[in-house]
Amino acid sequence: MYIVYKQMPRHAQQVTGNLAALILAVLEASSQHGYAIAREIEQRSANALSFGDGALYPALKLLERHGYIRGAWQTDTGGPARKVY
Repeated sequence: MYIVYKQMPRHAQQVTGNLAALILAVLEASSQHGYAIAREIEQRSANALSFGDGALYPALKLLERHGYIRGAWQTDTGGPARKVY
């Protein structure tokens, strides 16, 4: 899967497309919230890849908007509600 942004430079398109593929690979195994997705990407890459909120959450929203993933709010964790994909 490769998501293309017409307004972005080619390098930014590649990073976004790669991040989307990494997110989908992580979510293939189980549903997770954003923070857990980021930590799983770091773990799988032996800390070679690290994405902050500024990249991860926009990518999650884009994948959700295009129908590749579906998010649902989870409130039974004893803490604040969080969105699980």
